[in-house]
Order: sequence, then C-alpha cells, then structure tokens
Amino acid sequence: MTINEFCTICQEYNALPSLADVKTYRLFEDPGHAWLKVDAGTILGLGIANKISTSSYISDTGMFAYLEEDRDLGVFDKAAKIAKHNFKTTTTFTNNQSTIRSLRSYNPDLLKGIKMKKGAEVVHRGLLNMQVCVPETWTDEQVVEFAEEQYPCGTDLGWQIRRQKDYPLYGYTSEREPCASDNRKVHIILDA
Repeated sequence: MTINEFCTICQEYNALPSLADVKTYRLFEDPGHAWLKVDAGTILGLGIANKISTSSYISDTGMFAYLEEDRDLGVFDKAAKIAKHNFKTTTTFTNNQSTIRSLRSYNPDLLKGIKMKKGAEVVHRGLLNMQVCVPETWTDEQVVEFAEEQYPCGTDLGWQIRRQKDYPLYGYTSEREPCASDNRKVHIILDA
C-alpha cells in the first residue's frame, strides 16, 4: 500500500482530544520550581492564551508553553475541567537548574503564529512507530516535538524520524512523502 492509498484525506489537526481520550502532559521539575509543557494548539483551543503570565516560558519553536506551577498551571487546569479536557501528567525531575529557565518568557503573541500551523495530525500509530502528516515547511525538530507531544515515546531517545538509509520506508519514495490530499503537507514515519 502506498502512502497515497493509506491517507486519502488529511483532516485538520484537532488540538483537544475527545472526552474518551486522556492526554498526557509532561511536568518538568527542578529543585526550585515546576512547569507543565502544553502545546500551543491546546492553549489556544482552551481560550487561555491571554491568561498565562510572563512567569511561564515558550519553546524556541513557539509550539509549546511551559506553564509555571504556582499560577498558570491552575489557569490551565480550571479551563481544562470546564472544557472536559481530560489529562494526566508524568514528571521529569532534575537536580540541576532546568533548561526551561533559559527559554523566552511567555508572550501570547508568540502563540498566534501557531494558528497558521494547524493541519498536523497523527495518521497512524503503532507500538514502536507512528506516521504524521505535517506542513511541508516544518523542520525535523518541529515534527519530532509534535510527535512527542501527541504520544510521548517513553524511550531514552524519544521519537526519531525514519531515515531511508537506516530502515525501509514501506511505500514511501522519500522520507518526506507528499500528502495525497494537500500538496502543502508531507507524511513522515517516526520510530521509537
């Protein structure tokens, strides 16, 4: 089966899972503070982009905010409960100062560009691999970050883009296969 046969229609990415789904977010802790990593689409979807303080941070790609634990995590939690957005957290702790502290302070204007990046979705997920459909302009880093946010890998290396030299591409002609239904998007296989 070719990728074009596999994905005949790529639907627009829906940032909020259905009620039956429970999304997992990662809580990063250092000895002095903690931050919850939340994708920009969810922040925009919950309508809290302008309610987050500058005590939180934003990733270099602008795809994720790191909500500080004292105030902004509570804003997110309250909005998620109202929207019936079910979630759980996993915690990553470091004894050192977290690198999150070196990111830019949160600014809602930096998230607004994310609206133009809608269209990313996971079109297939297996135990040790997944296939995503993303805008062709996304960097490899953005693709991996998106995959990790949607379904945290759980391995030391996280999700890795399948490279033609390493593994068969199974119906793909390239590592970035053009989408059959939107020529502005590509399909990419990732492995755990």
